[in-house]
Amino acid sequence: MFRSIGVVILLCLSGALCWAQQSTAPGRGELAVAQPPESGPFGLTAGMTREQVEKIVGATAVVSQKGNEVTYSTVPEPYPLFKTYTLTFSHKYGLAQVMATSFDPAGVGNLDNSSGSFTRSKCKEVLSTLSGKYGQPSQSSGCELKAKAECSEPNEASTWSPSPRSDEVSSVFLFADLASMTKDERGEWVTAGCGEDNAQLMGTIQVAYMFDNWSKYQQEVKSTL
Repeated sequence: MFRSIGVVILLCLSGALCWAQQSTAPGRGELAVAQPPESGPFGLTAGMTREQVEKIVGATAVVSQKGNEVTYSTVPEPYPLFKTYTLTFSHKYGLAQVMATSFDPAGVGNLDNSSGSFTRSKCKEVLSTLSGKYGQPSQSSGCELKAKAECSEPNEASTWSPSPRSDEVSSVFLFADLASMTKDERGEWVTAGCGEDNAQLMGTIQVAYMFDNWSKYQQEVKSTL
């Protein structure tokens, strides 16, 4: 059930770390006034290094690392729904992508009732927040999370491609799904079979952000292949 959006997802629900100077020069006798930029997702900004992130959250927040992707249990300004945050760092360009997920480090999502109302309501909450920040999505299937066929896993997705922004967010993705899960003989959660007894519904929500430097990061990766 746990599908990774193959792009960056950073949820802009919190403030930025820095202040930006006005672009116009002050006139005679005027003071240059610092103005706040657009909010950065989770208090993160494009181009941050891993060292800069961990100076804020601490190295103990690292859950795992795979190549250029580092998963953290928290970020400078976390959002309560999300339990892990996977950050993609470019060697040349710094932080290029952020993906927040609602399942824990063990890959366990949120247990839901038989109707999936918790996951559905949280999806709508995040969709509304992102739409307030970036406008209406360019593509969206909403948050109804209704199965399209018997025993299929319902899922929904929305995409934003905002105009150039001061926070350098170029793309945002929201993904939500529901799946029937059960525990195996070792007590670990696994996907349940169709109509299996004692199955429980589990929901996952993921939000990914790509910064303007994402395409440069992709070229960087290609050059090393």
